[in-house]
Amino acid sequence: MSSADQRHAVDVFERTGHRADLAQSALLHDIGKRNGLQSAVARSLATVAIWLRIPLGGRWAAYRDHGPLGAEVLRRIGADALAVAFAEYHPGGPPEGFDARDWALLLDADNV
Repeated sequence: MSSADQRHAVDVFERTGHRADLAQSALLHDIGKRNGLQSAVARSLATVAIWLRIPLGGRWAAYRDHGPLGAEVLRRIGADALAVAFAEYHPGGPPEGFDARDWALLLDADNV
């Protein structure tokens, strides 16, 4: 992960109250970005391309799909269910079976 993504993960972690499942979710939610775009300019361009629904491939698609890609990695390593779900579904709402307050805390922290 880029140094900016690492810093972001720690910032989110610091706002979660350090509960183990929330901490894991906070620290690993963007792990799918590790194979994607690293520069701020490329990420900005990708965000615009995604918004405009321009087809993307390679590292650009990996950046777009970082949630599901990261969730798959977390599943494979046996991460907590909340960490897997938050990686896959943020910034959307919680899937059924997850505490809405925990999810809101993670989203709030992610928006810092």
